[in-house]
Amino acid sequence: MEQTSDSGFVGKPFVDKSTNEFTDYVEMPCGGFNRLFRAKRYGKWFVLKGLKLEYSSNPFYRELLGKEFELGMMLSHPNIVTIHGREYDAVLGDCIVMEYVDGMALMDFLDSKPSAEAVRKIVDEILSAMSYFHGLQVVHRDIKPSNILITRNGNNVKIIDFGFSDTDSHAILKQPAGTARYAAPEQYDENVAIDCRADIYSFGMVLKDIVSATKIGGSKAVVRKCTQYDREKRYANAAEIQKAIAFHRRARILVPVVVFMVAVLTVVAFWVRNDKNVSSDVPNIISDTIVKIDTIFSEINDTSLADSVVAQRVVMDGNTDYSQSLFDEAKLQIDALSAAINAELASDTLLTQQYLYTYLTKYYYLSQKKCDSIALQLPEGSVLQSQFVSHWDALYKRSFENIHEKFKSCPNLYDLYQSGKITREFYLEKSKQNFRMQYEIGLITKDQYEEMLMQIDLY
Repeated sequence: MEQTSDSGFVGKPFVDKSTNEFTDYVEMPCGGFNRLFRAKRYGKWFVLKGLKLEYSSNPFYRELLGKEFELGMMLSHPNIVTIHGREYDAVLGDCIVMEYVDGMALMDFLDSKPSAEAVRKIVDEILSAMSYFHGLQVVHRDIKPSNILITRNGNNVKIIDFGFSDTDSHAILKQPAGTARYAAPEQYDENVAIDCRADIYSFGMVLKDIVSATKIGGSKAVVRKCTQYDREKRYANAAEIQKAIAFHRRARILVPVVVFMVAVLTVVAFWVRNDKNVSSDVPNIISDTIVKIDTIFSEINDTSLADSVVAQRVVMDGNTDYSQSLFDEAKLQIDALSAAINAELASDTLLTQQYLYTYLTKYYYLSQKKCDSIALQLPEGSVLQSQFVSHWDALYKRSFENIHEKFKSCPNLYDLYQSGKITREFYLEKSKQNFRMQYEIGLITKDQYEEMLMQIDLY
């Protein structure tokens, strides 16, 4: 007789005692008309968002809750809190069921002294989420540090609270909404249609908080452009901000590194020539490695500093004379800076490409420092401050181009040496002088400067 055998665990039949009811309710702080609870289902935490009792029977607020649910269900992104559904709960009543985030608000995270890498990751993830929901025509309208949570496991961003969010397909809550300081100026005007540039302004204010708290994560120039009073002068979308931040990060790293690399590889070229007693031509492996500094400055000039037009006479709070005098002062300051740099360039007995770009870097640093010192004295986020910065940047760009055009044909120092027009000793002394200038304006550190001098002295 054929025998059969059933594989499996031996024991009592499984009895499903689970329930879809929530348990272990813990009320969470929440302002406004909403009420929040953390609760368990199937051993997992969720967040329930409903209405406070005094608002629960009001059709308007019920519509708002429904709107937030509908918008939330549209979104599926790792850096946006997940909406699981909408249901009636025995404790809270009609509510939205959403993901529970085990984490902390952005400012608490920044207070924990995170690494530079973690801060950059946070900035990138905020922009990634914004780019995503803007692509779906969703405007958050309340981007601020308390609505940006950072998970304890992995330091991942979770943007929450789309209660003020809006799309063209919804007709309710079109009146002004947002949080003071982070809300864009146009959010206070009920006659203006709000678009993604309102979120870009809010992000700029958040980025300002990040930079202020950590000194990393972005650029003051990016913050200024995000928070322009005139939204036409802001970045058009989150992708443009991502590109600008990436460029500023790259520029901060590349400019000193490239200058250092060029200097060190120049010394290496001498070592290779002297050690092997071969032709004075630079070996291909060295010449192919050297990155031209002028390409970096060209990129800075074209993409970072030339993003605004010159502001003409503007009316600020009725004080036309003051704004015009401020712009006149900006022109005087730029003219003085550019005249000083021109004088230094003209007085150089042997101006070379290496020296030209060191001088231009010095001009860039002096200009940015001067601009920031004046802008900080103006009302933060005001139209006047935005107009002044735009005016300054345009004046700087014009002067930079004039200086570069005037002196761009100067020879390369190493080419002069290779062609025999200057001696080896003169070349080395001129290089030392250039290294000293780079150190004095902060392009290289003291250790890098001393290492360069030591390497040159060996040959």
